[in-house]
Amino acid sequence: MASTGNAKPLGCAWYLTGVCNYDCPYCYDQAKPQVHPSIRMADVAGVFGALQEARGPLEIALTGGEPTLHPAFGDILAYLSGAGHDLVISTNLSCGPEPFLEAARQPSRCSLNASFHPSHADMREFGPAVRRLLDAGFRVVPSYVMYPPNVEALPRHEAELHAFAPGLAFGRMAFLGEWQGRHYPLAPQGEPGSESPAAGSPGERGAQARYCRAGQDYFAVLWTGEIARCVAGAPLTGDRWPTVRLVDRALPCALDCHCADMHRLWADGPSDAEDGETT
Repeated sequence: MASTGNAKPLGCAWYLTGVCNYDCPYCYDQAKPQVHPSIRMADVAGVFGALQEARGPLEIALTGGEPTLHPAFGDILAYLSGAGHDLVISTNLSCGPEPFLEAARQPSRCSLNASFHPSHADMREFGPAVRRLLDAGFRVVPSYVMYPPNVEALPRHEAELHAFAPGLAFGRMAFLGEWQGRHYPLAPQGEPGSESPAAGSPGERGAQARYCRAGQDYFAVLWTGEIARCVAGAPLTGDRWPTVRLVDRALPCALDCHCADMHRLWADGPSDAEDGETT
């Protein structure tokens, strides 16, 4: 695959599995398969080795389901962290700190988004796991979903967390859904860098139509094995793992979504690169 010439790190969200050992009612993904997808380490090394050769170390989010449940998690973490990629791992820490302590070759490159779920977890296990990971050099960012039944207990759980990690606060994750007849929608967001919500869709804004680097600087590997790049009216899927094809320029975004803010994908316009795709 030819390099795009872009110094921006290539980002990847890899949904290792759809399997999860929690059944949170507020989860965005209620599809809970019972079987992990098959992953061969030869494929992992081949794909990410080629991408690293073309673009340098990647920014990789490992998520799920609960990624530590996949039998290949340890091998994948060892390979990616050893190759110098920066990793963000979303986990409920239900498997404890051992999957990370035993596999990560460069803990300082690993950030853990550790979600605490009061209906399934106990701070007597969660807190010591956080402490051990911090002491080993991992960055840990704990999070707490603001599901209405959880909210009243948040101060108590945060105080309990402070007993193990003083000064470490829960990030508040918005609850999006319905509870007891009340709907909790996503609050309107403005254009990147603005303070007011954007009016109309990108198409309606005419000259303000935005470009998105998804597919150029970012892609996702779904637990089904599909490669997804949200650069059109619907996610572009169909390339089967381990085939990754990246476009070589930012493309017009037909969605008024929030993913680009999250992954810093907005572009002022298409790049000067020639048309076509690189493999």
